[in-house]
Amino acid sequence: MGNDAALRSCLMWLAAVIIVVGLCTHSFKKMVVTYFMGIAAIAGVLLPDWDFFDRDISQWTKAVTVDEITLDHLHRKGSQRFRFYPMRTVIYTLVYGFGLYKWWTYAEKVVEKQVDVNTDFLKNIFSKIEWKPFVDAAKTLGFSDLPEEADSSMLDSQDFLTKFHHALLQIHLEEGALICPETGRRFPVSKGIPNMLLHEDEV
Repeated sequence: MGNDAALRSCLMWLAAVIIVVGLCTHSFKKMVVTYFMGIAAIAGVLLPDWDFFDRDISQWTKAVTVDEITLDHLHRKGSQRFRFYPMRTVIYTLVYGFGLYKWWTYAEKVVEKQVDVNTDFLKNIFSKIEWKPFVDAAKTLGFSDLPEEADSSMLDSQDFLTKFHHALLQIHLEEGALICPETGRRFPVSKGIPNMLLHEDEV
């Protein structure tokens, strides 16, 4: 497959992926990010195989001469897939490093609000909280200081109460989504308000 045909195929697949992302996440922002990440990834795969980029970086500001093209074709042997391309390396590092870390994070915007500590309230509500899901939710929002296990005896520790209070009352999800662990259903959160309404076919 030539570069032009490969480019057309990649763009068609990218369009399909964008549609799937939109249907699964209901997020225009993620669709836009998918588009730009896809274009960057396509560039990292295809553009280095063109003569213009298959040169030292210092030569990228100059046009490719006929002599360079002829010389390059004479020296090419076998597959070019595993040759070192500076542009490909840089783009792959940026795209997949950022993408793998951030892409499926459901907490798009988290804010912290100051709330006075109410020790009695914390002690009363502790027994009503399922600790493991609570800790996992706090980690999703970027707070990982809570212990993996906790019991009522820890309520006498001021350090524990401070962390518990911070995770419970001071961290707020402003933009993102809540994911049902049983069904995988995504409930979007906008301006701190979760949309818990079901579609007609889910009632």
